[in-house]
Amino acid sequence: MSEFWQIIFPPKCIFCDKAVRMDAKLEVCDNCASKVPFYTGRFLMEDSGGRLQDSCDRVVCALKYTDMVKAAMMRFKFSQRPEFGRVFGAFLAEKIAREEREGVFSIVTSVPLSKERERERGYNQAEIIARYIALYLNVTYMGALLRRNSGTLRQSGLNGAERSRNAKGSFVLNDSDEGLGFLKGRTILLVDDVSTTLSTINAGASALKAGGAAIVVGAVATSGMAGGGERRL
Repeated sequence: MSEFWQIIFPPKCIFCDKAVRMDAKLEVCDNCASKVPFYTGRFLMEDSGGRLQDSCDRVVCALKYTDMVKAAMMRFKFSQRPEFGRVFGAFLAEKIAREEREGVFSIVTSVPLSKERERERGYNQAEIIARYIALYLNVTYMGALLRRNSGTLRQSGLNGAERSRNAKGSFVLNDSDEGLGFLKGRTILLVDDVSTTLSTINAGASALKAGGAAIVVGAVATSGMAGGGERRL
């Protein structure tokens, strides 16, 4: 955005909607920047014993799912504010860069929406976040690796046990060149926006590993699980 248009239409904070400083790197005002609830643990989930053959090997999280984060995330998802993804992507990319070895990832991909939901919304919010992360990490983004199985319910409104049951088998590999041979032995970063029980991102990891991926690291912008320390399995 040119300096002229920044004066006429100054960028606004994704959390409080107030104008941010002209030299701000992200759309977060100084007041909200001091209150952002970063998740300070290393991982939401870490399979330290190597027992998880068909799910994420670990899951990185950037933010705790507090009221201010929830409000911004809801606007990002449901109020046509795709530009919010840049902030969520930056926070998550910085966390990943701190916790993961440079150059470890072969591919960045994202949890897909159903075609119906993406038509309703106009975009996939997880994809927007993932594309920023891929750019930040200088890793290829591939968004066509997974697709939703038809017939699965929406996760919103389900309790924890229902989410886990609903998520199982909800993703399959796309019928494309990104097949078994392409994924074999690779380390994949799988990105989602919000995780409540980790069931969705683990289901996506299961499909990627069935396709030959050696390691799948999950990454979520925010999680309601982020109130405590890391969860080891």
